[in-house]
Amino acid sequence: MSKAHLYLALTLAATVPACAGRYGKPTALAPANQYADAGLSDERLVVNGLVEFGDSFPNRHRPKGTGQLTISSERIGWINADDEERSFSIRPASVKSVTMECVIHAGGNVCLEMDIETVTGLAYHFRDIDWAGGYNDRIRNASDHLKQDFPRIVFAEKAVDEIK
Repeated sequence: MSKAHLYLALTLAATVPACAGRYGKPTALAPANQYADAGLSDERLVVNGLVEFGDSFPNRHRPKGTGQLTISSERIGWINADDEERSFSIRPASVKSVTMECVIHAGGNVCLEMDIETVTGLAYHFRDIDWAGGYNDRIRNASDHLKQDFPRIVFAEKAVDEIK
């Protein structure tokens, strides 16, 4: 290697940041806990007794399995007890919105389904295992925890005549 090439290589190495991405642009370094200053609770929430429902039109109203939803400052995870391949884990930063589907009732709506949508367009639908009896404690607990810990996520309630 000639002195000119060596000089050029050393000059470029000194001007490009050590954490350079493609094309020499600096990459964004994620802090160890990107929600450290957001007032998150230190506790991890584990919600057992949920049912995941399908996302495609013909299978939308068919259960895809029961399982456990885990919510922490670093991950939202679903463990499908019936089908390991349907389990997933996503970062809270990738969640765009959480929508509760609520049946209209006099004296207050009853929210029976929670839909989590990601910024990439994926959607996950969950109900309490006893949703047919009008129970929604598990879904409400998960939604309240997400709302408390991740205020940047858009939360909404969608009123429907019935949950199919």
